[in-house]
Amino acid sequence: MQTSTDIDVIPRDLHFRLASARSPAWLGGDPVATAVFNALSLTFPEGERLFIDSVRKFRSHAQGRLVDDVRAFIAQEAIHSREHAALNAGLDRTRYPVEWIEACVRKRIGFIRKLGPMRMLGVTIALEHFTAMLAEAFDADPDLWKNTDEELVRLWRWHALEETEHKAVAYDVFLAATR
Repeated sequence: MQTSTDIDVIPRDLHFRLASARSPAWLGGDPVATAVFNALSLTFPEGERLFIDSVRKFRSHAQGRLVDDVRAFIAQEAIHSREHAALNAGLDRTRYPVEWIEACVRKRIGFIRKLGPMRMLGVTIALEHFTAMLAEAFDADPDLWKNTDEELVRLWRWHALEETEHKAVAYDVFLAATR
């Protein structure tokens, strides 16, 4: 799927007040759902950097609108990384094995990086598609965010919106690089 010409990729440099994420059940009072979202958030800083690096390696192949989409994609991903790093910094390390999860993420991403630029881009395409599907699922369930601090809802909805905007940019870069 190529990026639709009627969808603009717009970086939004937002910041969030994340103190409520210290709660063991910030997602609607559900500690299990909270743990799942916290674990997902822990993958984002390193994952977003991988996505940025994989697209950067092939951006010289971009032409026309794709040049702007790549620039916006990189900006969006950098901001996502920053905001999730801020969220992750406040997680209760007595409740969650933050360092262990982050080490596992770094190890897996290190393995992906060793596969070379084209495989990194392939992984990025797959994971961008997956995160866009998650974003659509998050948006489709109005009860998911019930009884959740509005600032955390803003963070996750903002991230989800931008994922749906740029979900095909890495694929578009792949097409440009392999033509």
